[in-house]
Amino acid sequence: MQSDGQLRLRSLTFCASLLALLAACACGGGAAADPVSSRPAATCPATLEPGWQQWTNRIGAVVYCPSYVPPPITAEIDGQWNTAKAPGRRWQLGFAWLEHDQLEHLVFEGYPDVAWPPTCPGKPRRPCFADVVGKDTINGFDVTWYDHNQASHWHHLAAAFAANGYHYVVSMHIIDPYGSEQKVRAALTRTLQGLVPLRPGG
Repeated sequence: MQSDGQLRLRSLTFCASLLALLAACACGGGAAADPVSSRPAATCPATLEPGWQQWTNRIGAVVYCPSYVPPPITAEIDGQWNTAKAPGRRWQLGFAWLEHDQLEHLVFEGYPDVAWPPTCPGKPRRPCFADVVGKDTINGFDVTWYDHNQASHWHHLAAAFAANGYHYVVSMHIIDPYGSEQKVRAALTRTLQGLVPLRPGG
């Protein structure tokens, strides 16, 4: 039979071992479970990369290929959902899906810094993007959210950020099946998280 002293010593040794194990889990295990650090780097999908690289070469500036866009559309340039192509230093790509009373309309744009902020026609002329409704850091970009927009971005929530001497905009119509600003912001956030830079000449 073990003495009280031996039992106390074994209990203290077990407690010390348990504390050491918990500390190791808290310190070492946390990094492995971190969803950001463990997330694989985004890549431009093979189905999109040829068209988006050709577009990048045509623009002559960095363009971001989306590794994710909200379903049901996809983002193949010249594919069935591609409804707008406007090349140039100020460029635009639009994608849309329509069924019954549901619509998805997603717009990608690039503006040289000297052309930002853009103005839209009207009397008087008015900003194309207005009413800031938030700021975030997403995928390393300082993103500004706008919800009172004109032209192709009417009734859209728009996310804008600056990089590479350009201002980039990704916007989405607030309508079913993405019928609230909250749903659209979540969809656009995921799109921004998956943007992959493509450079001319690639």
